[in-house]
Amino acid sequence: MFTIDMNEVTKDLTVLNAISNGMKQFDKIVKVTKIEPRELNNILKKLEERELIIVHEKKGWLSKKIELHPTEKGNNEVKERIHDLEEKWEKYEKFV
Repeated sequence: MFTIDMNEVTKDLTVLNAISNGMKQFDKIVKVTKIEPRELNNILKKLEERELIIVHEKKGWLSKKIELHPTEKGNNEVKERIHDLEEKWEKYEKFV
């Protein structure tokens, strides 16, 4: 029987997808993804190391503002992984 391991839908893909869809601020990503701040921070570090996101610092009136943006490589990664999951889902549906 064909099965889909939902663990393949990893938290890094969830976070990268949120950023690719316009979530730029840490607190908003925490709220949308329901990932604990400490864990999200670790995921963001890994995404930045893999050059999938860029961290921009902007100066505000009272403090600096940090925004997260996907790189072209990051956008491509999201599209590729979602496409792979869609293909697996289609195969799964054929067996159900």
